[in-house]
Amino acid sequence: MVEGVYENSVLLNWSQKKPIYGQRQRSDDLVSQGNFLGGVPISHDPPIIGYETVFSKEVLVVNYPTRGIAEGEKLDIYAVQVGTTNFSGKTIELWDAGLTPEKIEQMKEEEAKAQALEAKAQALIEKQKAEAEKAARAKVYAAQARAVILLQSQATNGSASAQCSLGLRYLNGQGCETNREQAIYWLTQAANQGDQEASNKLASLQK
Repeated sequence: MVEGVYENSVLLNWSQKKPIYGQRQRSDDLVSQGNFLGGVPISHDPPIIGYETVFSKEVLVVNYPTRGIAEGEKLDIYAVQVGTTNFSGKTIELWDAGLTPEKIEQMKEEEAKAQALEAKAQALIEKQKAEAEKAARAKVYAAQARAVILLQSQATNGSASAQCSLGLRYLNGQGCETNREQAIYWLTQAANQGDQEASNKLASLQK
């Protein structure tokens, strides 16, 4: 039953009752009092002598055309509960009459499309991030490779510090493939010239 009419919304007292029969009560014949569940009483044998209230509550229905509706009317409405709202200081159920089955299906499809687009965008971001990281690593490796070439020349010419650095790079695979044999060779060459760092590294490798 309509309790209040507002712009594009109505306040309803939604009640549901079950019939009381003269000789016995049938609990499977619930009928609505005009709001969300339609239906009209039908003839029964035994006859209906009254109704027992199953529940009664106030609900606010939005997106409903209110022109020509007056308080006290009974309405048949298709609506979907979308939450609750504060009305005159109390919390009541909020229903949306604009959400038809077709519109709900459309909203689901749009949500699925939006999620798919979001997933695609996220995948693109991850791909770009991975490519940027790969490019950065390649740049660092290229710089290290150039350093190895320079150290190779200096080490061959007898520089102890270059020999030590080159040995460490071969040991750690910086700018070149990891090569333990070459690492020990160049560290030994540097240690033989009194390079303390090379001597310490060789000692640690022998432990």
